Amino acid sequence: MDQLDNKHQHSWRFEFINHYRALFLKMFLLTKRNLGQTIAEIFLACVFMGLLLGMRFVLDRDFNPAYQIPSFYPQDTMLFSVLDANITYYYPKNPCTTAIVTNAIAALSIRWPTFSTIVQGLSNPNISSLSNDKQATIYAFIYFTNINSCLNPSNMPDTISYTLRMQENGPYYYRAQSVKINPNIYRWKRSPDDFCQDNSTTAMYSTAFLGIQYFIELSIIQYSTNISQNSLSIFMNHFGCPAYFYDAFQSEFGFFIPILFSFIFIMTFILNVGYIVDERRNKAKEYSRIFGLRTWINNLVWVTRSMFIYIVLCSLLTGLSVLVLPSSNATSKSVDKAVFNYTHWTVIWTVLFVYSIQLSTFSVFFGQFFSRPLLAKFLSFTIWILTFIDFYNNIPVVIRYLMCFFPNTGLLFCLEVIQQYERKSGNMTTFKDFYSNLFTYPLYIGVCLLLMIAYSIIYMVLAVYIERINPGQFGVSQPFFYPCLRKNKISKTIPISYSDENGSLSTNRITKSKISKHDHWIEMDSTINRIYPLIRIKHLTKEFGRFTAVSDFSFDFYEGEVCALLGHNGAGKTTITFVLVGMMEATSGRVLLQGLDHRIHIQQTRKMIGFCPQYGLVNDRRTLSKDLSGGMKRRLSIGISLIGDPKVSQINRYTTYHISVSILSYYRKSSVLLSVILILDEPTSGVDPYNRRLIWMIIQKMKDIGKCVILTTHFLEEADILSDRIVIMSHGRLQASGTPDFLKQQTDYEYRLFIDKQDACNRDIIVQSVQQIIQTVDLERETSSELVFGIKRGSTQRIAELIRYLYERRQQLAINGYGLSMATIEEVFLRLIQEEEEAKITHHNHDTHITRHDLAKNMFSLQYSHISGIRLFYNQVWALFVKQLILTRRQISFLIGFFLIPMLLEILIVAILPTPITIQTSILQNERVVDAQVQLQPSIYNPHTTIIYANNNASSALLRLNTYLTNTNAAIDQISANTIVNKVVSEWTESEEIFVNKYQMGFGIFNNLTSTNLLLTFEVYFSTVNYHTMATSLNVATTNLFQFYANSSLKSIVTTNQPLLTNEKLLVGQDLFF
Repeated sequence: MDQLDNKHQHSWRFEFINHYRALFLKMFLLTKRNLGQTIAEIFLACVFMGLLLGMRFVLDRDFNPAYQIPSFYPQDTMLFSVLDANITYYYPKNPCTTAIVTNAIAALSIRWPTFSTIVQGLSNPNISSLSNDKQATIYAFIYFTNINSCLNPSNMPDTISYTLRMQENGPYYYRAQSVKINPNIYRWKRSPDDFCQDNSTTAMYSTAFLGIQYFIELSIIQYSTNISQNSLSIFMNHFGCPAYFYDAFQSEFGFFIPILFSFIFIMTFILNVGYIVDERRNKAKEYSRIFGLRTWINNLVWVTRSMFIYIVLCSLLTGLSVLVLPSSNATSKSVDKAVFNYTHWTVIWTVLFVYSIQLSTFSVFFGQFFSRPLLAKFLSFTIWILTFIDFYNNIPVVIRYLMCFFPNTGLLFCLEVIQQYERKSGNMTTFKDFYSNLFTYPLYIGVCLLLMIAYSIIYMVLAVYIERINPGQFGVSQPFFYPCLRKNKISKTIPISYSDENGSLSTNRITKSKISKHDHWIEMDSTINRIYPLIRIKHLTKEFGRFTAVSDFSFDFYEGEVCALLGHNGAGKTTITFVLVGMMEATSGRVLLQGLDHRIHIQQTRKMIGFCPQYGLVNDRRTLSKDLSGGMKRRLSIGISLIGDPKVSQINRYTTYHISVSILSYYRKSSVLLSVILILDEPTSGVDPYNRRLIWMIIQKMKDIGKCVILTTHFLEEADILSDRIVIMSHGRLQASGTPDFLKQQTDYEYRLFIDKQDACNRDIIVQSVQQIIQTVDLERETSSELVFGIKRGSTQRIAELIRYLYERRQQLAINGYGLSMATIEEVFLRLIQEEEEAKITHHNHDTHITRHDLAKNMFSLQYSHISGIRLFYNQVWALFVKQLILTRRQISFLIGFFLIPMLLEILIVAILPTPITIQTSILQNERVVDAQVQLQPSIYNPHTTIIYANNNASSALLRLNTYLTNTNAAIDQISANTIVNKVVSEWTESEEIFVNKYQMGFGIFNNLTSTNLLLTFEVYFSTVNYHTMATSLNVATTNLFQFYANSSLKSIVTTNQPLLTNEKLLVGQDLFF
């Protein structure tokens, strides 16, 4: 054990550097050899980069200067044309409503002489009850909801409510179903500046609705107060809209940017997942762990491999993202453009670099759940598709941060924030903006990146954890709580005494398995002088489904001995070696190495073992040893097992050729033991005789210096020469064990006599002559040139006489020569097979049971009928069909997934993703909703702030306005100077939330004491970011006029807008495209 401590004298840094360097060099050379595949990864990424640039070139970027609607009176901007809609309807029809509507239309016709003065009352407010022709004549329908029985002004209520319904069938619309622009729209799709300059809703108000509303409300005031109203009392003013760049690529088509960005990395991600799973499947990763390479270092190398490619892609994509393309000059507003015009390249590169780190670590983490590369690739692509679809508009920001667990969603959120700044078209986005947002929604690039890095670390930790508790087909699983287990250090002495189940020291070195019929083949005292076994196997069973590879196997192995495991193909030898090294997990039973439970302390016990597998260590065509011959590969595997360090696989071809000599020389000169136990699975298979003898010398040297060598082989001569003890297995069970001499003594014959006979030789004479000298001789077999006799035990003293007799009578007996050999392990092996066959015959009906010997004997002696023609063709087709059916049954889960998962994806896509028509409609934002209505009251914008100015003579009107607005829960900002627009515009730059939500309207109140017909005037200010602000602010002003002239704060007018959809074919967003 002192020698084992020397292995750990180097610092962990040196160990890490060596392991990482070895694995990295291997990965680099493999990547170099697969250069075409690496180029394909980058080429596919470049294809998506080309698509990105192509979309950028096709979609224009326009500059829109600052814009302000010229100030106007509500009736001045009305537009009329010769249409069927030329009648103003109203309900109910009573003296009050008739006077109000008639006076309003008459006053409007004075301003616009071409306006139709036809007014008609209805007996039913249900417009749908009218004929289609009559519906087409409606210009406006005024529905008074609370003056049904009014006869004169004294019957008028304090609050007068009416609904104004006007046609909404053209390319413009009111959007009565909405009040404010959707936060999910202006945060993630369109800039608030774009909404501000969009006249698709304001045009309907300014050209039709405001004029009718204004004159109806003035008529209500005049009718109720009997005071004539001047149409110049209210003057409309626009807050204005800032200059901005409208970029369709960052707005309507902005969702393509994160999709294309992520697809640039998809090829490397999927291939990396496939490599990692394939490494698990072909045992390469478990071999590395057996030979001391740490799992996390191997994972780190995979991360490094993908990061090399990702860094190239990050750099290319960053450069292309800031590449300025010329304008297409489609319009006079078109300007030069890039994918990102207002984001510094360092920000883009940083986001992509962190995304690459998370993607690389995620591929390592994701690969731990699979054992089939194709399935892993398919599911990784599926998850990729699902995670870059933006389902997250309405979720809280905390959920968004949690969803950064997936690399694509983290990239999506970072790019969405960057796109907010791009649509704002303000200052350059740099690192100082990492922890800020244009809106109050606290989604920050910096937090997303930090979380992505944190999740990357979690991926690496979870990858190691999952690998330990779920190693897959190969490896020993640890309990889920294994990190909490106490790690026992390997002691220099045996840590515990071996005792049996009753607690007493076990003196029986072999726990009897189910071998009662072969007890005479078990040597019970072969290790009587050894106290503590180095390895103890107790009732080991390993099952593969219904097949039992090893059944109730128990045995002890000791230091300073060579123990050979023999058995037929499939006897369980390799399975036992795999269980010992942790390549496979036992179904039941225990394995103790120096007193440590092999399953619980697998990391410690592996440090004691050097392992040379039968194949697979350096035989993979993708490893660095692909250019070596079979013998060189075998010697390299042995060298790795002896040194116990897989870094030896990096040695050059010359050293590999001389590996055996080098290792032998090393062990002759050094007393350092890197492994206590050597497990060699058919070490000399495929090796030439010279190197076989050299390997034998190495094995003997290992034994001499105290190692425990466990050897499996089919060369029985090798087992006889090297082994101190031999274990023979059959069908997973222990059949025989003991020293070679003991096993040979269990055979019938101690010696065999070989006689080379001539053609004239008489067999009977020779048999008679031999048996006269030694009566216990049996003729075992005869060929055309040879006779083989078996000499039973107890006749050794007569052998010399027999040899002398044959020598003297060789001419008379007509023999060419003779030879004598002792019993061999091969004879032991054959005898055990024979006993097993005899036991089967006894157990089964002799007439129906055919032995393997009978099959081999009769295989070529039977006569078979040959078929041809149609029957041959039919048999061939049927055989291929059955073969394919069997293969399909073995891959049933894959086939089910191959057909079922695409169907589920299709259903998911159809159910969740919008259709092209819906996408175009959402781009236009102009869907109409039948019977949608909005009450034009300030409270619909709460919370918001109304800014007010009043001259010195308007204190009473100001007080009433403050009271009215306060009752609607609006905040009031009263200023002392008539600088309403300047104040609002100055605050826009502070935050996009202020621009969108704070200021919807403002009022300037002027009381002119010198005027006789225009005492009180309003300058009404409105924003066009949200909807209905023109009509709402106008209603507030007319309500204040009503209170002023009625001299009562109780008076108010409540206006509701409910658009009319009267055409049989309604023009909606789809109609502009389809």
